Amino acid sequence: MKTLVLSGGSDQIALIKELKKRNNEVVLVDYFENPPAKGYADKHIKASTLDLDNVLEIAKKEDVGLVITACTDQALLTMSYVSEKLGLNCYLSYEQARNFTNKLYMKEHMKNSGIPTSKYVILGSSDVCQPSAVGLDYPLVVKPVDNNSSKGISKVNNQDELNIALRDAKQYSRSRNVIFEQYNHGDEYSIDAFIHNGEPIIIITTKYKKITSRNKFTITQSSYPCELSSAIIEKIKKIITNIGQVFKVDNTPLFMQLLIENEEVNVVEFSARTGGGSKLHFIRELTGLDIIQNLLDLTFNIPLNLNMTYKKKHAAICFIYAKAGVFHGIENAEQLKQQSIIHDYYYYKTYGMTITDSGYSSDRPAGFFVLADSEEELAEKICFVDNNIKVLNEKGDDIMLHGVYN
Repeated sequence: MKTLVLSGGSDQIALIKELKKRNNEVVLVDYFENPPAKGYADKHIKASTLDLDNVLEIAKKEDVGLVITACTDQALLTMSYVSEKLGLNCYLSYEQARNFTNKLYMKEHMKNSGIPTSKYVILGSSDVCQPSAVGLDYPLVVKPVDNNSSKGISKVNNQDELNIALRDAKQYSRSRNVIFEQYNHGDEYSIDAFIHNGEPIIIITTKYKKITSRNKFTITQSSYPCELSSAIIEKIKKIITNIGQVFKVDNTPLFMQLLIENEEVNVVEFSARTGGGSKLHFIRELTGLDIIQNLLDLTFNIPLNLNMTYKKKHAAICFIYAKAGVFHGIENAEQLKQQSIIHDYYYYKTYGMTITDSGYSSDRPAGFFVLADSEEELAEKICFVDNNIKVLNEKGDDIMLHGVYN
């Protein structure tokens, strides 16, 4: 069978490999000239995965039997749209994907169903609003309703900052709609789960670290294990069950971002997808579960194997950021892997790609995976990597942002 894979990032390499194991010919759609997954596909078509009708025409021309993506958010809408138009297998309908990928619909469903989340306001392209008039106080968080990779998201503390942030967010919104919501304190966690025959199955919980010296939300590290109380775990399971019922989905992956403070859970957002940022490698190593295999199984209604064996390890995926420049590789990563300082490393950009803004997850050039027997050893290894790894630009200069993991 010929399969159309949407998006050619590092995480999609595993998807393409699994499709190849299942005797699929793979056509990759990605708007970059040389995305990381290009060399693993049989054919690469340079096109935006967000252009629904163009991807539909590509799918017709290539005569594909499946359209799929993994570990990314906005391409879910295209996947479901094209699949629905062509009558292909897909674990999401177009309406379901729209509700997951557009915060206008997502927040409305959350508010109406009692899923705990921040108070918010949606603004159209020409709307102007005073936060106090709608019961909101600074600080606020401003987001485009239909984008990912942290683009256009910022924290604001006054009206002047809000006006600038709204203009910025609208530039990143295809619909020109923007949401601003109450900023909530708390530790931030990500949940990788499946809704399986109506039951919530939590695969792994990780804790985020972010750069705190700026009004962006730049994730630098995702770490494991997380010490959450049984009461919090039960609250999370109830929320997952509620999401399944409200959004009318079952047998689907679910990725969630939460804020937790004083045993209270606040849902930031979620999506019916597998986690990105190399999380699939993290999960496979720590639990023995292959979420990409399960994603393809549920797409074809094959019973899921969600048996997991958890390793007693401390682990972190650390994301590398850099100053603006042209990416020409990572120095010392392979040596650090051979020395068992890092377990593995992943390229999110290929040579010659441009790095423009360290505030966005889509602009990070690479990441590395660290395993340790204790929290102290984990911190020591991360510090050692930070001091010894380099991101090189076209001149051979180190442009890596060091010191962001503390």
